[in-house]
Amino acid sequence: MDKDLAKFIKDKKSLPLDPKLVESIMKNSISGLYYLQRIFGFDHRDIKLENLLMKGEVSKLCDFNVSKKTMGHTLMASAIVGTFEFLAPELRELNDRIGPIIGEQINWGKADMFSLGIVALCMMNPKQCIGNILLNKSKLEASKIIADISKSKVYEEWMCSLIEKMIIWDYRSRIDKAQAFEDVYQHMKEIIQQKKEREDSLEKEIKKLEDNIKHLKEEKSNVHQEISTLLSELEQVYIKNLYY
Repeated sequence: MDKDLAKFIKDKKSLPLDPKLVESIMKNSISGLYYLQRIFGFDHRDIKLENLLMKGEVSKLCDFNVSKKTMGHTLMASAIVGTFEFLAPELRELNDRIGPIIGEQINWGKADMFSLGIVALCMMNPKQCIGNILLNKSKLEASKIIADISKSKVYEEWMCSLIEKMIIWDYRSRIDKAQAFEDVYQHMKEIIQQKKEREDSLEKEIKKLEDNIKHLKEEKSNVHQEISTLLSELEQVYIKNLYY
């Protein structure tokens, strides 16, 4: 049965989550959000732990009730949607404002990226984030968490760097979905290249081993032949001694 990511983390006996699992969830989420925007022109607008479903250890996005067709563009604001704890700073600022917000520009795609960055921090450091998820109230606090995570060397440098770009306070400098997807794509290409190089290296080692095995088999055959010759000679000596 599927369960949301918040419950999945809560039910986990060992925390934080395995780095490979966090990486997989982030790759799936970024790919899903980019696909939603690129193919259908929609932004999700309510990324949070509860809107990522886990089936086993495979994640998928859910709850598109407040999704909006933006075609990836910055739009005029008409209302603030999303879950307060995961809102991007620019949305929080508008949410806290007294007075109308109509006419303000919002890049919902980049707001989604910030929200997903907070989700990532919750996976990487659940004890600090779960139950006290207002961590994005402070630029310093969010930056400190990712800096501490990066120093721990538990998570790969590229993943920490990607999340750091997702939680940039100023949305104008924040990574967008296409750039995040490109980061994931390039990382996967690098991994594939590394695997191919390892495969080639192993193939060379196997060839060397096969050559060694061939040489050893030939040596074994020669030794066997020598043993046969010596046995034959021994037999002849025995027969001579027997009759003479």
